[in-house]
Amino acid sequence: MSSVVRSRRVVTPDGEEPADVVVDGGRIVEVARHGSTRTGEVVDLGRLVVSPGLVDSHVHFNQPGRTHWEGFETGTAAALAGGTTTVVDMPLNSVPPTCEPAALEAKRREASGVVRTDVAFWGGIVPGSIRHVEALARAGVRGFKVFLVDSGVPEFPPLDETELREALESASAVGLPVLVHAELPGPMAAAQQRFAQSPPEERRRYTSYLASDPPKPKTRRWLWWRGWPKRRAPGCTSSIWLRARLPGSSAGPAAGGCRSPPRPAPTI
Repeated sequence: MSSVVRSRRVVTPDGEEPADVVVDGGRIVEVARHGSTRTGEVVDLGRLVVSPGLVDSHVHFNQPGRTHWEGFETGTAAALAGGTTTVVDMPLNSVPPTCEPAALEAKRREASGVVRTDVAFWGGIVPGSIRHVEALARAGVRGFKVFLVDSGVPEFPPLDETELREALESASAVGLPVLVHAELPGPMAAAQQRFAQSPPEERRRYTSYLASDPPKPKTRRWLWWRGWPKRRAPGCTSSIWLRARLPGSSAGPAAGGCRSPPRPAPTI
């Protein structure tokens, strides 16, 4: 049996407008003129906003291992309360991190039956785990996260430049993007040292917080890595852009990038 969600503030591709949203079998089958639908149960929301569900592509549901930080049940319930209907879970800070198929399967088992939203997963790449990239791609991860500095948890160590290049090649071969936490150890350590050496009364000032960040010209420029993916993913340019400065890389204007082709959503 169909039902109708009616509101004077329905968000559509053409903007916000009064409309009837007709739902049948759990799916939206029509967006009709406001007040025009006479069949089925009508839920009139007045001027409350009706909009497409949001997608949050960066959440940390730390289950298994650190569920007390945030788990699938509470995390997805909070997401849904805020209008988010799809989340993509990061590979850390669960134990183990999602760097191999067995860890991905463990997350799916934990999530099964308790999630309130659609859930997909990022894979992770740490030293020694590049061999799992292809299997994780077959298992349905949406891409891969890597760090270039301490991630904050010991089970997800950073990659060096050589490992990063290998990770990019491997991910390109399976047509998936790599998300790089692109801070570098040297500039970060120098900035932290400057902050630690500042007078205590200065450390609570907002200007001191800003000064604790590494200088932008050194660490926040877009870098152009020419020709790294000899086996490009469909839709991927011959350049990759990273917010980091790596030795031997040349700077270029902010453009280019890589988009992975559509993939079936992984099931949990």
